[in-house]
Amino acid sequence: MFEQYLKDQNFLALAAAALAYWMIGAIWFMPLFGKAWVAESEKAGSMPERPDTKTMMGYMIAQFIYGLLICFALSYIVFNTGSIMLPAAIKMGALLGACISFATLGTAYTWSTKSTKLLMIDGGYHIAASVVACIILSQWR
Repeated sequence: MFEQYLKDQNFLALAAAALAYWMIGAIWFMPLFGKAWVAESEKAGSMPERPDTKTMMGYMIAQFIYGLLICFALSYIVFNTGSIMLPAAIKMGALLGACISFATLGTAYTWSTKSTKLLMIDGGYHIAASVVACIILSQWR
């Protein structure tokens, strides 16, 4: 099954989904929730010092690679379920984002000093980005 997936995979769609995932993060953590995220991160004591340009580029590249890995897994699930209808893609993205990314963050945040508000911001990003990624992956065949 995995070999068939690799053979039939639309790698342009996968790249587009990963780029969308990354771009949603840029919008989510800057204009939408940037101030609230910084405030909550400072309260939790987890706000890193302002990185220099080289370090920031490394962070951005790492974020893209992590998003690519997430989209690769989403793509494999979309392929195996045959979800090509838009409503199914939206539900699948929301379900996977909530049950995998959000729940994983929630588990980690339970044992840290991070707030529920920070969990909602960080987890909400992954849910939104997973929905968009699943839409791209299911519709661009």
